[in-house]
Parts: sequence; structure tokens; C-alpha cells
Amino acid sequence: MICTLTARRLKPGAYDEFRSAWDVGDVPSGWKHVYHCRDVADSDVVISFGLFDGTLDELRAAQERIGRQSQVERIDPHVEQVLLDGSYEVVEELGSRPSGPPPSSCCLRRVLVCVVCRRKRPRRRRGRARS
Repeated sequence: MICTLTARRLKPGAYDEFRSAWDVGDVPSGWKHVYHCRDVADSDVVISFGLFDGTLDELRAAQERIGRQSQVERIDPHVEQVLLDGSYEVVEELGSRPSGPPPSSCCLRRVLVCVVCRRKRPRRRRGRARS
């Protein structure tokens, strides 16, 4: 799972124009959730993030399919400053554990904690084995 996240300071009062320029229609395939959040103290600061279920290569291909570069160009006139922009691997999800045995599809990715069953990945030893 990859979290795409961008924090922006919009031009004063430009949220509606920004949101219209950002829109790509329905949530594209691969993204499980997409959010826009406004700072409670400064409504011109907006965080946009989405959870993408796939690899980094699959994410890049999906961004190309939706015209991500064109989207950024449409958004840009409404943005005063990009504060943070990146793609981040989800390594842990906090919350209650699901009941029952883990699904057979979990723990396939090399993460510290499986986001499906929340089991920790065993640490691998590096270097030579001691005798």
C-alpha cells in the first residue's frame, strides 16, 4: 500500500477553484481512498492524500493514465506553495486487529508490519553466520 500525499498552501480563498481543477472524476482504480483535508486554523492549507493498493510502478502507471501531470498544471494557478509532496509506503496501520486467522493474501509485501493481519515481519540477520 502506498500513500500519496501533497500539502499545499492555496492562494487566499481559492479552495473551490483548486478542488475543481484537481477533480479527475471517479476515484481511479487502485486507489482505495482519497481525501482532501483543510487545516482547522488556516483553511488555505490543504492536504490531499490517497491510499493506493499496488506497487510503485503500478502507481506511476495509474498516475499516467489519469493525466497526473496535466492535473498538476491545472491546480498550479491556485497554489501559493507546495509544502510537501511524495509517495510513502504504508508500513504499519494502527487500530484493532481483525478477528480470525489472517487472510491467505496478507504478508506478501516486505513491510515491517503487515497492514492486513498486523503480524510483524521476522527480522533477517545480515552478515555471516556465526559458528
